[in-house]
Amino acid sequence: MKRLWLIAGVIGTFLSSWAVMSFACTNILVSKGASKDSSVIITYSCDGEFVPHLRYTPAQDHKPGEFLEFRDGKGTIHKIPQPAHTYAVIGLMNEYQLAI
Repeated sequence: MKRLWLIAGVIGTFLSSWAVMSFACTNILVSKGASKDSSVIITYSCDGEFVPHLRYTPAQDHKPGEFLEFRDGKGTIHKIPQPAHTYAVIGLMNEYQLAI
């Protein structure tokens, strides 16, 4: 049954990307229940123009009222309140192996 879900996911990903001819990302996630040795496996492939760099951001403590500022594609500045603590991040995964 586990193999059936993996095969269906791979075929579905191929057909949807082929039919739409879009540039998208490919993710393969294997849970501990689907791997032979209970390993959790994550792989990510960027098929579009976005190329993330593997960088390290250390954990930080923030004071009340601190904001993270960023610009959107139109140049508008947005602010998001910072939480009291942020975890260390490597690439797209934090120190507790939570990935986006």
